[in-house]
Parts: sequence; structure tokens; C-alpha cells
Amino acid sequence: MFVRAKDAKSPRLIQGQALRDVTLATLVAQLLYASQAWSGFIKSEEKAKLQSVLNKTARYGFLPEWSPKTIDELLESSDITLFKAGLKKSRPRHTPTPPTS
Repeated sequence: MFVRAKDAKSPRLIQGQALRDVTLATLVAQLLYASQAWSGFIKSEEKAKLQSVLNKTARYGFLPEWSPKTIDELLESSDITLFKAGLKKSRPRHTPTPPTS
């Protein structure tokens, strides 16, 4: 698959892994933006539209093989990532104990 990228000097084609990286950084990031806040409130029709976008993206080879295949899997992986990040940040720091005399 190829996508044309505008460059100041000359147009180039983005392909392969670079194309998949750009897709993850743009489309998937936009799908997941604040998903923890809105994912519980969307209707099944809206979820079907999001799934259609994901299906087309995967069909044309814009997503890596390891990426989630359904919108539910994508939203769940986003929730898990957020939860793990929260666990890492909320750990108490080790405070040294004062020496005993």
C-alpha cells in the first residue's frame, strides 16, 4: 500500500512499516482520544461505524498484524494501558528510614 506524502522538495510515497506507524499515530490515536470517557455511552450503531473504519483500515493493510481487530479490543487495550500507567504513577516512593541509635 502506498500513500502520497507532501514534502517541500518533492512528493514521496510512504509505505510498509512507516505507513502503519503513521496510521497508528493518527487514525487510531483519534479513535482512542478520551475513549475511557465516551466508550460506555456510545450506541451500537455508532460502534458499528467505528468498527467499519477499523475494518477498512485493516483491509487495506494500514494496520500492523498485531493490532486489535475489533473496536472493543482496541478500547479494552486502551483501558488496560491507562490502568497500568496509573499503577506505575501511584506507587509510593521509598523513603529511607532514619538510622536507629
